[in-house]
This record gives sequence, C-alpha cells and structure tokens, in this order.
Amino acid sequence: MKTRWLALLFSLSCTAQAAPPPVQPPVSLSLAGQWRAHDANDPSFAGWRGSDASWRKLRIPANWYSAGWDHQGALWYRTEFSLPPLPDDAMTTLIFDGVDYQSEVWFNRQRLAQHEGYFQRFAVDISDNVTKYNRLAVRVDSRLRIRRRTGRCAKT
Repeated sequence: MKTRWLALLFSLSCTAQAAPPPVQPPVSLSLAGQWRAHDANDPSFAGWRGSDASWRKLRIPANWYSAGWDHQGALWYRTEFSLPPLPDDAMTTLIFDGVDYQSEVWFNRQRLAQHEGYFQRFAVDISDNVTKYNRLAVRVDSRLRIRRRTGRCAKT
C-alpha cells in the first residue's frame, strides 16, 4: 500500500513540473487621440526630430480632410507615449489600421519602416527600440497625380 502512494505522488509531481507556463494574453494599447501634424511637403523638414509645440493638433484616427484641413501632399504626424516596464523577451508591435497612401514610420529617432497602400493594415516591430518614453512619427504622403490621357486624378 505504501508503494502505491509514493508512486502516485511521484507521478503527480512530474506532471506538475512538465506543464508549460501559462500563456499571457497580448496587451493592447490604443494610440488614438490627440496627435500633432505638420506640413511635410518640404523634403528638408525632418518631422521625426525637434519640437512639435507649434504643430497643429489633429485627432487620430482620422485623416486631415475629415478634420477640415485642406492640404495636398504630405504631412508628418507625431505622438509621444509611455509604457510600463516590459519583459526582456516581449515582442512589441505597432499596428496601423490604414494609412493613405505612402508612409514612413519613425520610432524613437529611428526609421523602422515604410509602407505603400490605400488604407491597408500593416505592422511594425518596435521590440528593439521601445523604451519607457517613446516618440512615434509617421510621414504620410497622399499625393494625387493627373493622368495625361484622361485628365482624371489618381493616387500615385
């Protein structure tokens, strides 16, 4: 009888040690809200750096047309946010639900990605660049071009 009891305890102990650690669900943080925006048609203007105190406020998600800003070409969008301490092996990803049309993503002074597409969802891995205090800058170019044959406007 004693032998069976010890064998049962041993098998329970082994089973408990072999169980995988619980998987933590992903944590999501929305960056929707008040951002700042600045004309980006001048290619020498580096909107990923410097002060944005004089920039226009713009609510995100939205586009500048729906916000009443009649602008053609490109804009810089910028926001800053803080994160709690993250585990060393944490994967941190920015997910863009859609940007029209071409975009450059700058995160903490590093150009990490570019994307082209008409409101297509895309993601950028920021795991190697994330800190407690973060600055995200996105240059969006939504130029129209005129087709020579038809005279119609189209996205470039």
